[in-house]
Amino acid sequence: MAMNPQLLNQTRLLVEKYDDSLKVNAALNAENRSLRVDIENKEANASTLIEHYQDQICDQTVRLEELKEIIRVRDIAEMEEKQKRKYMMIPSLSSYAKLGQKKSPC
Repeated sequence: MAMNPQLLNQTRLLVEKYDDSLKVNAALNAENRSLRVDIENKEANASTLIEHYQDQICDQTVRLEELKEIIRVRDIAEMEEKQKRKYMMIPSLSSYAKLGQKKSPC
């Protein structure tokens, strides 16, 4: 039985298209793998950066807490000093005037 030349030609074209689609599929799979590796590397770098900045934030937070405590202690000391000055016995001018008015014991 002789094959129909038109059917043979169509079959050949379909096989070529199939081969082309296999090549495209292989190229897309390779690109997909490459992109996946690139994404994994970028995720690893991002994780490293996140850890680095978290460490910096923690260090800065500790430093700010230390400075906050220093300021709190300084403020308390200043308030205590103001209280001491406020309640110190400082003679007023009227006290000096009264001293001049003391009656002699004689």
